[in-house]
Amino acid sequence: MKRNESKSPAPFFFLALQGEVSREKPPVHDRFRGYSGRIELSLVVDSRYLFVGSGAFEFGTEKGIGTPDVWLAFCRSNGRLCIPGTSLKGAVRSIVEAISASCVRQVRREETLPRMYEPCRDPGNLCPACRIFGTTGFRGRVCFADAFPRGNVTTEVVKIGELWGPRHSEGRKFYRNGEAAVFSDRKPEKNRRFLEVVPEKTRFETTLFFENLEEGELGLLGYAMGWEKKREEERLVLAFRPKIGGAKPRCFGTVQFVPKKVVLFEFHQKALWESRVLEGQDMHGFLVRCLEASKRNGLVREDALRFLRSMLKDREYSCPQDVY
Repeated sequence: MKRNESKSPAPFFFLALQGEVSREKPPVHDRFRGYSGRIELSLVVDSRYLFVGSGAFEFGTEKGIGTPDVWLAFCRSNGRLCIPGTSLKGAVRSIVEAISASCVRQVRREETLPRMYEPCRDPGNLCPACRIFGTTGFRGRVCFADAFPRGNVTTEVVKIGELWGPRHSEGRKFYRNGEAAVFSDRKPEKNRRFLEVVPEKTRFETTLFFENLEEGELGLLGYAMGWEKKREEERLVLAFRPKIGGAKPRCFGTVQFVPKKVVLFEFHQKALWESRVLEGQDMHGFLVRCLEASKRNGLVREDALRFLRSMLKDREYSCPQDVY
């Protein structure tokens, strides 16, 4: 069937399923081994808007033409704007799955996968993503705290076109970064919706907790958060910007994960432990070693990582306002 020429270029792309899925026995939780601790992070909004929905609606009190009477509210916890830790974990996991030899956890009911890529079902034989984030029968070894904004943040209500998923899947789906597509007016219309959003440069604070991870597994998480080593320096730089939240087809949700501090728990005999705090160059040096270990141990698929970086690095793309 001939393509509808009135449609805009699709705001998503696919990363093809390639290579073997690697499965092995995960570490048990009977004792501490490897690295345990936390990474304190800033989460900076790098797109024009970020929307993380709560599933609740807010209703306007103003009457008249050009005023929205209902909109989807931004997520809150005890009255404070909030990005749930589960949302952050899911976003990072989807990238970890794509850049490692992992299964595909999220599959639409009508989709079929090659048997190799079906979700891990044996808790004693798991892919890299399931070993890190967990699955049925195996508790994960990482989690994110809920992210709260730093300082006072004023939200806005914006108008966008309705959203649609792709009709056909050709691999792992990701959304492009680019200029957000919103309408300048606020008049309620058919096939439009209103969202409560936070603007660009809003900064949230969160913490990534990890337990019993190897250096390479920490490095795989770092690559999924968009980090890479700066050439000829033991320092991290941003290679690409991940996306979180809703309205991704309208180019919402691009963020930067910025590491602030690493705290490592060191365990000794008689169940005693102490913490070691890494900041500045010490923190960067440690995280760079983890990135290098991930490549050295074959945990990261460098071809998939390069492709993802090339597609998510810039913002030259303009998202469509309507049908795509």
